[in-house]
Amino acid sequence: MQTPGTAARLGVTEARLFEEMWVQRPDGRVISGVRAWSELMRSVWWLWPLGVLLGAPGISVIAQIVYRWIARNRYCFSSCKIPLRRSAGLRAGDVLCLVVVIATIMFIGWAWPAWVFMWALGVSLGLFGKWLTWRDARRVNLEIRLLRLIGWFLLWPGMDGRAFFATKRAPFPLLREWFVTIFKLGLGICLIWFVGPRWLSEQPLALGWCGMVGIVLVLHFGMFQLLSLAWRSCGVNAAPIMYRPLAATSLAQLWSERWNTAFSIPSRRLLLLPLTRRVGVNAASFAVFAASGFLHELVISIPARGGYGLPTAYFLLQGAGVWFERTNAGRALGLGAGI
Repeated sequence: MQTPGTAARLGVTEARLFEEMWVQRPDGRVISGVRAWSELMRSVWWLWPLGVLLGAPGISVIAQIVYRWIARNRYCFSSCKIPLRRSAGLRAGDVLCLVVVIATIMFIGWAWPAWVFMWALGVSLGLFGKWLTWRDARRVNLEIRLLRLIGWFLLWPGMDGRAFFATKRAPFPLLREWFVTIFKLGLGICLIWFVGPRWLSEQPLALGWCGMVGIVLVLHFGMFQLLSLAWRSCGVNAAPIMYRPLAATSLAQLWSERWNTAFSIPSRRLLLLPLTRRVGVNAASFAVFAASGFLHELVISIPARGGYGLPTAYFLLQGAGVWFERTNAGRALGLGAGI
């Protein structure tokens, strides 16, 4: 479980990885919980009857309930009195501060041009996230030097403060990464300033998509990636916020490890893990997707004065997909284990 990449190999999130036992068969099929116990027991001749019993209809349901209860309370059975160090999560003061920031920007900028209003909201939310993740890095007693702190707030869009402020030097990036990043940046510039205006000016929907793809290539896969390369060249662990999303083999892996880790990493530490202890992983996952939808409503629907509810519906649909690929039906269809 401690081996890097295990969660990606199994097609689950890191939080899900530590909830129960996992077994991966030689054919690649992944099973967990009581089903994993049953599988292992049936491979040992003297435990075979117990493995069959655990897999029997009715008994497997009861065994699963007992297993879940033991897994949730496994830290409580030890006689060790050392308190667990849990993620701090969001505090009431954090939520109040966020509400004040949003209300202030909306009050001041309501009459601004839509694009200015959007950027004001986006930058304000980004700085708020920066503050939360900087505080998280301080909570784990990392040494934070002034110059790196300034770079954290002004020259890096990522939100993994624990990695950014760590003293361990990051590997030097390959030259190939520079060429690929510059190519993506150039492609985005071409889409925004040449392809769209010249050939799609009479087709608003196509022009909008061309602009959206171009912006993502220029910012997320271009400028942000160049900043990652520059920081890593200096030995700072600033992993790309977009990590080969087309290589994802499951929705869970896409949203937790490959697409916009500037949101997924802090949301996992500040929302998913604390909520999982209270309401379980499925409800916690839906809460994170709903939070993502809410933030997109703020920076897209409100400045655009339209499309209300669509970003939230989109991310709740993604949450439903992540949930379904974990079910027995989803696994039977081969979801969560390939393109």
